Order: sequence, then C-alpha cells, then structure tokens
Amino acid sequence: MNGTVHALQPLQSLHRSGKPERAEVEAAVRTIIRWTGDDPDREGLVETPARLVRALEEFFCGYREDPAGRRCCYQGSASLHDDARRPQARQ
Repeated sequence: MNGTVHALQPLQSLHRSGKPERAEVEAAVRTIIRWTGDDPDREGLVETPARLVRALEEFFCGYREDPAGRRCCYQGSASLHDDARRPQARQ
C-alpha cells in the first residue's frame, strides 16, 4: 500500500453507518469553534452548537420528506417555462 492509503486508514475507524446522534453533531460544531481559535465555552458561544444543529435540521428538513407526497407551493401558478404566460421582453 502506498503512503496515502496508510494515512487514510485511521479515518476509516471514524466512519459509522447511520445517522450521527445530535450530541455528536454538537461536539463537531464545538470542534470547529475551537479550530477557528475561539473558546466554545465562552459566554455567547455556549449555546451555538445547539443553535446551529437546530438551524441545520430546519435547513435539511426536506430530506426526511417524500417528494411524491408533497405539493409544491408553486403548483397551479404560471410556470417560468410557460411562454404563453411569460411577459414579453421589451424590444
């Protein structure tokens, strides 16, 4: 094996199947805060990992939904590709 493969072998032990627990994600955010040179236990940052995880849950909420069963909020409105309803460009 070459050096690159040997270097990556310790990372394989970090790979877990399935979804990480919320506490793991919050710990990762704390690591990122430390990586930036700040103290995650500093006042004003203590709740940041939990806030970021909540924001990410909201941002990615659609990943847990079945798109076939979800109606698009634009359904029934004029499509951008519907030339008959698109305003004509000024000449």
